[in-house]
Amino acid sequence: QDKAIEPPRMKPFHPSILCKRLACLLLATWWGALSSKTFDDGNAVAETVETLFLQVALETREVTDALVREPREKLNMTQEDLQEVVFMHIPYNFGHTIEKVAFLPEFPESQGPLRNLAWAEAMAIVENDMLTVDERLAMLQTKMGVGGRIWGRMNPALHQISNVTGCPLYFTPGKYWPQDVAEGYFQGQSFGMLRDPYERLVAQFRGDFDAYGGGWGWRRLVCDVDSAIKKKMEDIISGTLSLFAEDCTFVPQAEFFDGPHGIKH
Repeated sequence: QDKAIEPPRMKPFHPSILCKRLACLLLATWWGALSSKTFDDGNAVAETVETLFLQVALETREVTDALVREPREKLNMTQEDLQEVVFMHIPYNFGHTIEKVAFLPEFPESQGPLRNLAWAEAMAIVENDMLTVDERLAMLQTKMGVGGRIWGRMNPALHQISNVTGCPLYFTPGKYWPQDVAEGYFQGQSFGMLRDPYERLVAQFRGDFDAYGGGWGWRRLVCDVDSAIKKKMEDIISGTLSLFAEDCTFVPQAEFFDGPHGIKH
């Protein structure tokens, strides 16, 4: 009996696959240049590099499509469902970028500077304490792009300081939010970004922003990342440093998934 031919399926996306492929492509570029006998006019090298960069572009597009498509498929969510999704910002997990793109989704990547300018104007409204929260939200509606969302730090209601953590609510785990604010914000399904915990700490060490994942002292000056992170963790465990220090950047990511208003996806 003839077996039904199934259409080809895209392999599951794994970040490590992209890294390995990029590494192989870079190695192939070097090898192609090394083995070429026509270095004088550069034609062979140029052809090799052009072909390989095309492959990289195709690989990247494949990965991008998977990232866009997979969450909706896994959650079995329709476009209507996505309208009710809200974002929970875990510090140092690319939250600012997500909030910016969500607020101004119509800007293509080529218009990044224009989007940054529009976003700066919106943030000036968000941080204007002379206006009420409702007034700021109304003004933001006029600045928001078509299909945009006001998530996390872009929401003026989340700029109040938590009585529990001492951090702004947009950096505070949802279980510590005031009940009325949490119920007003988490009306739909919530999602957040996870990051490798050690890599996240390395990013904080590298950035060393004052009052936001900074305070690494002399170890930052000599680039001693291992002992710096070890010392920071020991200080938190011993209570010498508050878990909520530096705008809650050292709070374990698991805390943001806990409780009725934790991240669900």
